Amino acid sequence: MLLAWPCEALAPSDRRVAGTVDRLRRTKYREGIMTYRNGQHLHHYITVNSAVQDVVAGRDREALIDTYHILLHCGGTFEGFENLVVPWTDRDTDPTCPPPHGWSVAKINGLLRNLFLVEFGGRCGVDEGQRDLLLFGVISPAWTRPGHQIAVQDARTEFGMISATMHFRADGADVSLKTSFHHQPRDLVFQVPYFVELVSFATDAKRSSREGSSVRVSPEATQVRFIWREKPEAHRRTTQDILLAYRREPGFWKGKRSEMPEPPQRFLSAEEEAFPPAPLSFEAVRDTWRREYRRRLAEFVSSGGEPSTVTAPDL
Repeated sequence: MLLAWPCEALAPSDRRVAGTVDRLRRTKYREGIMTYRNGQHLHHYITVNSAVQDVVAGRDREALIDTYHILLHCGGTFEGFENLVVPWTDRDTDPTCPPPHGWSVAKINGLLRNLFLVEFGGRCGVDEGQRDLLLFGVISPAWTRPGHQIAVQDARTEFGMISATMHFRADGADVSLKTSFHHQPRDLVFQVPYFVELVSFATDAKRSSREGSSVRVSPEATQVRFIWREKPEAHRRTTQDILLAYRREPGFWKGKRSEMPEPPQRFLSAEEEAFPPAPLSFEAVRDTWRREYRRRLAEFVSSGGEPSTVTAPDL
């Protein structure tokens, strides 16, 4: 789960990177997050590892879905847990492994930072002059309403300080940059969001280029202007894709990992197939998860199960 980041053992474009995390999602995820012991228990913060592989690989939709599920499984004060929670049951944890979990907090905070800026390249910096600073690598369609903005302020990086703001327009975004680098990155790299098509970009950088779905500018840049248009089918089947991922989860596998069967093929109801397009957002993920949880709870009760109840103590 650490193939491309942080160790850079493989290039993010290596098919083994995407192949590995996609395989994990098909066979080891429950409720949208990673598990431990082949599906026996949820493992909250280890999901971060998969998400960051996709951040550096430019697979922002996959990274965003993982991030929203990680946040969904946080407590009311954004505390995280480690494992020992049985998927699709109550939220009770083993008393030997209670939340809040310190390493979980560190991993989740690191992920949230890496959505907006992450240092990458040059074999972790061994190769001089080959290390980049990736900015705004994961952008949610929920953030891009005209007049809104996302920003990092006085952020510390291994190159020095940076403040960056992305203001959204109806037809794109304007980025303003203020840097105080003690060591120059090779380039500042921007990821074009998965739900738009880049029409053009302009910058005051001395050097700039487009490489697939990313834009590179030299590190002295102070402005970048993007013009884009939304892809017609960008938000189609958002809810359906998440529901199908839940329903294709295999059960807890006790045998050898190499003998683990492929997940079952499950289908959606006619009502679910008719759900309209929905931009990916935290609310969309939360509501889809709740729908599936209610369905599984109803099946549990109808088969004779007794739901757990929680009663608050007297004040």
